[in-house]
Amino acid sequence: MGYKNKKIDPEKPLPKCYETEYSEISAKLMLEKFFPDRFVGLVAGVDKPDLCGEGMGVEVTSISPRYFREMVNLYSEDYSYGDSQQRQKAYKQIRKLGGKIEEQILVHPATNRNLNDLYVVLENKLKKLNKNYKIFDKNFLFIFSYVHIFSRDLAEILRLSTEIVSKYETGFDSVFLYYLGGSLYEFDLKGNRYFCIDCERYSVERLFVEARKIIESKHRLWRQ
Repeated sequence: MGYKNKKIDPEKPLPKCYETEYSEISAKLMLEKFFPDRFVGLVAGVDKPDLCGEGMGVEVTSISPRYFREMVNLYSEDYSYGDSQQRQKAYKQIRKLGGKIEEQILVHPATNRNLNDLYVVLENKLKKLNKNYKIFDKNFLFIFSYVHIFSRDLAEILRLSTEIVSKYETGFDSVFLYYLGGSLYEFDLKGNRYFCIDCERYSVERLFVEARKIIESKHRLWRQ
């Protein structure tokens, strides 16, 4: 089933084809909201990196277990926009993966913690930064994490991230890590320090709603 340029039903999840754009706009809004003195007028929808501003570039990505991504994709595509047969098949697979749907909302199990995915993503993005990305005065990486991050993890994340970055000629100035439903962290790799940004959940949820509205307005793909 194809989802390119899929019309958006305002009462359903965004189709998968808008996932990347949604993440980029969400990251843009979060950076501009919580760091207004550093991030102003970021432009989304560009490539290599995903966001650009005056003298800076921000690459946006995410980490999540494979089964989690499969479950979300099934829910946002076949279950939400498919026919009755596709919906039934998607529902069975979601249940098999450990999730369930209650009142048309996907309820997923707690994800297995594997922070190695974070370091794999960081290294992959560093390789691309040094090979075919535009280099700015300031280069950042923004990661949405579906893997729970505890405060006890922060020092080790900073240590290993700094160690990985040191192997490359050009590195990221900071890595921003947002655990969905939790906190936003900045790992200042040049200053060798980290910060926890106090971003109340309600504020972030409003930014996510705004990001969706921007996509809906841009594409004007409302259900006919």
